[in-house]
Amino acid sequence: MTANPPQASSLRTALRIVNAVLERETSGRAGFNVARLAHEVGIDPSKASRITRELCDRGLLERREDATLRVAAEFFALAGALDHGLLGGSRPILRRLAIEHGASARLSVRDGVLVRLLRAESTPEQWPARTSLVTPCWCTGAGRALLLDHTRDEIAALLADYELIGVGGPNAAHSAEELVAANDRDRPDGMIAALEELVGVSS
Repeated sequence: MTANPPQASSLRTALRIVNAVLERETSGRAGFNVARLAHEVGIDPSKASRITRELCDRGLLERREDATLRVAAEFFALAGALDHGLLGGSRPILRRLAIEHGASARLSVRDGVLVRLLRAESTPEQWPARTSLVTPCWCTGAGRALLLDHTRDEIAALLADYELIGVGGPNAAHSAEELVAANDRDRPDGMIAALEELVGVSS
């Protein structure tokens, strides 16, 4: 039996590292630094340091100011490129909506309690939204829209392990009950009004 080449082994380790960082980020807990990541993945810290440095150089991971790691924009661009039908087909639709309504049109997906922006189209007068943007689901228009078909119990279970107080703008939901009430209020109009929920502006 032929042994696996070193390149294959390194690639598998790099994928395990990215997956560990992504799972940690989507859990809502503090990110891994290199030492904790090495322990989580089960590899030598020096090897973890080398591979994470390469992943950061390639734009797949990035280091925060507190030295913890998070998945970077290039990872989401690469992942999005794997589904040409969804992203490619969405561009003309989003562009038409942006022009017709004079507002940014976005394609977002929910990943646990996080909302990931995959594509955005804006009018020339607007600042373009940064793709790969990650925001909370309970205090953004896209996040609340993606929860409109969820029951009260499903939303309570989703947010059970998260502290909502202190996150978001002055009108952000501070509990699952407040989030459910906000969606019940907006559902009849078929439009989410997330004014000053993420920050001090509409989202």
